[in-house]
Amino acid sequence: VEHTTFFFHPTLPPLPYNSNENRNISIDNMSVLGSLRAAREWAYPTLTKSAFLEKGVLTPEEFVQAGDELVYKCPTWAWEGGEVSKRKAYLPPNKQYLIT
Repeated sequence: VEHTTFFFHPTLPPLPYNSNENRNISIDNMSVLGSLRAAREWAYPTLTKSAFLEKGVLTPEEFVQAGDELVYKCPTWAWEGGEVSKRKAYLPPNKQYLIT
């Protein structure tokens, strides 16, 4: 069974990661991608006020609420907590990202 996981940042569009397509990424490329993700999170701080209608981005609270609704209505989706070292403080520990 092939799974596609989307890593979500509540204020930015998701970056798709398909484990079957990206198996051969070198350590150097993963380091660069990690640096780019960190720079993106630095440049776009976590929202505290809703901007969904203006910019199409969610606050962490809106992200969790939308994810809960998605999981409730579509049982193929589920929350995951992920690795403790990679968790974001602005999201609940057991709701770090969604998988399908």
